[in-house]
Amino acid sequence: MTTEAEQTKTQLRVLAREVQRLTDRLGEVVTLSNDAKDTADAALRAAGQLAEELVDAVRADPPADEDQDDSEVEKVVPALSWLTITDAADAAQLMKGLPEWLATVYCRWATAPLADCWNWHPPVVAELLALRDAWNAAVDPANFSAAKQMDWVDRYRPAAARRVKAELSGCSQAQHTPDQRTAYRPPRVEGAEMLAELTDWWVRTGGRSTAPGPTADMLAASRARTVEDE
Repeated sequence: MTTEAEQTKTQLRVLAREVQRLTDRLGEVVTLSNDAKDTADAALRAAGQLAEELVDAVRADPPADEDQDDSEVEKVVPALSWLTITDAADAAQLMKGLPEWLATVYCRWATAPLADCWNWHPPVVAELLALRDAWNAAVDPANFSAAKQMDWVDRYRPAAARRVKAELSGCSQAQHTPDQRTAYRPPRVEGAEMLAELTDWWVRTGGRSTAPGPTADMLAASRARTVEDE
């Protein structure tokens, strides 16, 4: 169903409701105005007939493409993110031209140096890909906007550069060799095993009672991580 067809159908419904409202008002006029009874009756019948015709038209006139085969309907392609991508071809397409763009655009700013291990850090790759997309949108000839370009220069680039710098702080390729403790850093979502219990507590109490505490195993793991990170 096209957007235009949906809008037309909605407008017809609104018009039918308005006609029905006028019909109701005319009914009141008939009751209150005996002198104009004949004229009001005629208008009431005409309005009622018009309302019925409009409703019938909405029901009987489906959009032109309503019976279109699903295979012909354009599928909405979800946006790709480096953090969730699973298809090798999609990944290669995303990475295509990234080093050239970094050299041509991103690294022109002395405040945005890249550590030599940037592509070992998935969050950094995701940041840089998103920043490149924003830049492409800002300089797109079909939608050229000086304001978009200045927004990229003034807001997007500095904010992304700060996050990239923080992620790469103190890191280098030497720390990504297999013998290094920092070679593999799995993402942490600690406490997930308590999610159901904490959700139930929140729904029942709204935070007006003490929340369930972490288990002994969770506390031990937390202490071990603290020692590891020191």
